[in-house]
Amino acid sequence: MNLHRIFQVLIVVAWLLQLLSYLLPISSWYADPTFGKLMAYDGYGSLISFNVPLLNTLPLWAFLFATVGLFFFQNWGRYLYLALWVYGWLSTLLFGIRLALPAQGFLSMALGTLEGAILALVFLSPLRAAFTAVVPPNPPLNTDAGDKAARAG
Repeated sequence: MNLHRIFQVLIVVAWLLQLLSYLLPISSWYADPTFGKLMAYDGYGSLISFNVPLLNTLPLWAFLFATVGLFFFQNWGRYLYLALWVYGWLSTLLFGIRLALPAQGFLSMALGTLEGAILALVFLSPLRAAFTAVVPPNPPLNTDAGDKAARAG
């Protein structure tokens, strides 16, 4: 596999891990009633209420949009991915107390490593040329063959 294909697999795996990380706490709420009581304290002391579904799901869908841009080597995709990564770092200052399962912690560490690798690839490796390359416009249709056919008929 070439570097482009490995990169595409890497970004798809990263987004799927983000989705899994997003869905993991939802499935755990029903498994243990004690965990449900603890989850009442998740976000305690936060500056902004993140119980609004839009604030919870918007980054996930924005990362999907950025991942599609990265998959097709669009220059805007790498800047959107970087902006979302910075948003993730800065928004942690607003979350307050966070509760997480050990599996969530593991996924967060794996995602942090993958996102660092993705950002390094799109900005610091030879792969960045694929994002900044100017795609030539479609070549003009060969009109000579059509002209010859029209003159012959």
